[in-house]
Amino acid sequence: MNPNNLIILLSLLALPLTVSAKKGDGDQPIHVSADRVIINQQKQESTYSGDVVIIQGTMRLDADLVTIYGTRDKAEKLVAFGRPAHYRQDPDNPQDGEISAHADQIEYITSSELVTLLGKANIQQKNDQFSGERIVYNARTEQVKADGNNQQERVKLVLEPKKDANNKNKQSTNP
Repeated sequence: MNPNNLIILLSLLALPLTVSAKKGDGDQPIHVSADRVIINQQKQESTYSGDVVIIQGTMRLDADLVTIYGTRDKAEKLVAFGRPAHYRQDPDNPQDGEISAHADQIEYITSSELVTLLGKANIQQKNDQFSGERIVYNARTEQVKADGNNQQERVKLVLEPKKDANNKNKQSTNP
């Protein structure tokens, strides 16, 4: 799998918030550990199962099952399942805080640059948080679409006010 495809997937998870992922991570080697792996070269499919951990630079993906579709040099799709699957990565500026996401399923399609978080999806950076039953991010159009689960689970967004240089919340001067 091309290291840049994996890092694109994982850095895109951070984009609905305000900061992109750490730039040098895509140049780092990818380390994968799992209890089992099945590689089917005819189907161009690799399935890792049992406490799967994928690390590249500051990026880390933890899942119960990860399937990568495509060749070693060109991944077409990555699907991670967990209860939930977890992702985390440091941003370029450490003061921005770690980027983390989790969902029951995380899917990335390289050709369309589409990232989908399904099932109790959540993205967080510091106190900023975006959650819903389904979150879809299109990297090409830079659009985010989130869906709730009817009346039981609605889309939620929490944005912490920005702090000024004196570390005080900026306040409006309007009465």
